[in-house]
Amino acid sequence: MQTRAQVGSSPNKIALIIVMEPVFGGVFGYMLAGDRLTLFNWCGALLIVLAMLLTEWQFGRRQTAG
Repeated sequence: MQTRAQVGSSPNKIALIIVMEPVFGGVFGYMLAGDRLTLFNWCGALLIVLAMLLTEWQFGRRQTAG
């Protein structure tokens, strides 16, 4: 299913969805399983998402320049 959806979407949309996957997992874990994160966990999650966004942004800049 994911492969079929990727064929019909732009690379930017696919990258954004993949970057947001941990966020969706955290939200559903909170809502459905009652997961709770400490401040330390929140900081780690933020760093992971920022690193993923930075990587996608860097890749996009290199791709358009070349």
